[in-house]
Amino acid sequence: IAEDSNCDTIGSNAFGSTSIKHFFISPKLSNIDCFGNSNLNDISISPHNPNFALYHNAFVIGKSKSEVSGFDVLYFALCDVEKAVIPSFISVIRSNAFFLHKKLKKLEFDDNSKIELIEDEAFGGSTIESVSIPSSIMQINKYAFAHCSNLRHVVFSEKSNCIRKDDKPMEIQKNAFICNMLETIEFLGNCMKIGDARFFYSGKFMILACPDADCICFEFKFNNPSNSLIFVKANSRIMEKL
Repeated sequence: IAEDSNCDTIGSNAFGSTSIKHFFISPKLSNIDCFGNSNLNDISISPHNPNFALYHNAFVIGKSKSEVSGFDVLYFALCDVEKAVIPSFISVIRSNAFFLHKKLKKLEFDDNSKIELIEDEAFGGSTIESVSIPSSIMQINKYAFAHCSNLRHVVFSEKSNCIRKDDKPMEIQKNAFICNMLETIEFLGNCMKIGDARFFYSGKFMILACPDADCICFEFKFNNPSNSLIFVKANSRIMEKL
């Protein structure tokens, strides 16, 4: 995109699933929703563009609103990132930010993380192995961690009470963790309420450990009739046996 381009918006998945390796963010670009590319490993940003910045040569960060003074959105990670440490000032991880990233192994959040939203397919198809979700999270959108072939364990912070700022329960949308190899999801906080278990699918046995949860067993008949999901108290005997 030329330096003097008047283009200010690139829409959803404009370059998705392409083999583009290099991308230039021109001065007037303010809205980019085109990422979803597993080959992009070089991004340059015009020094005259106030809307985006390159963080540690790994992440493209931007603003949730133009009037915001600092950067609070992670738009995209370069495809060669193996360990993603999300800075504390990031509140939103955009759709496809780590989509199909085949080198990604670890995901960590800085202390005092302000992360609130992980958008659709943010980590979809990546090779991430485990996830620890900070207590600040309010919403995880559909397919956020879908089809992560190496994902085994997901842990929600023990400091999380799973209640959002608007007094509504934290929302985990449908198929957020649809991963065949997923073994455990642990909710270590209190007041966890799940009325719909469609946020996951696993070909393996799963345990959701909730300190204040009742011991309830759900049986699902998907492709494998042995699939099951159990809610248990973290200090219950069944946890000791397993």
